[in-house]
Amino acid sequence: MIPKHTPEEIARLARQRQKIREEKALLHLVEERQKLSRVLWGAPLVELEKPYQRGWYREFELTDAAKRRKDADRLEELLTLVNRVECCRHGKFLCYDQDFKKRVPKKHGLKRFRLCEFRKLSLPNSLYGYFRLTGTFRPLTKEFVEELPARWSGKVVVRCSHYFASVTKPLIITQQRVDMPRVRSRIDEIENHFERSNGWGRYRRLRGESWRWYDYTTSLSERRGREAEKEMREGTTDVVPFSLLGWI
Repeated sequence: MIPKHTPEEIARLARQRQKIREEKALLHLVEERQKLSRVLWGAPLVELEKPYQRGWYREFELTDAAKRRKDADRLEELLTLVNRVECCRHGKFLCYDQDFKKRVPKKHGLKRFRLCEFRKLSLPNSLYGYFRLTGTFRPLTKEFVEELPARWSGKVVVRCSHYFASVTKPLIITQQRVDMPRVRSRIDEIENHFERSNGWGRYRRLRGESWRWYDYTTSLSERRGREAEKEMREGTTDVVPFSLLGWI
């Protein structure tokens, strides 16, 4: 009787089945990790006996001149849409500058909307006049926004940004979520397993994502120069004999 599969094919099928079982187990662990995270972050809040400060935060508020205007109510409504809240532990609000290669103060600006995001806000007609669209000079109206193509790359920004001022305040913690030790313990077990077996990397590959390590400390020309020197030292570069150049 002729065997249906050769030993090599049987071994290959066994490896494929083992790989499928491992991928299913990985997806099951990821789903469990996501459910436990939702349970942990959805725990009820309880009041603290002694509130404490945990860093600083900054947000925008109306200036004194804006509060005295007749349209102060509209500016308050506008502020709820464009306000940007940022938190910081030390209160300096720094960011890394790639040009100067050092940490510099981070600028605090109002929100900027893409055209698709701005259409989803469903603003009243009274607030369209406070916005402008970069790259155009026409007044912003609801009809004009609907006529623009969806691929428009300009941003919708606030015209009267001088009516808002950035204010830094202490971040006071007055509430805390109920602790769930068993949920935290299970999440730590899954994270430790993923760290040992490169679980998140394999999960990203299953989703079709790619991840590469980049060296941001050196420029692209320097990295290419180092790679060329390494190839020359190892002798891996292809050198075409001079006698053959005439035949190429």
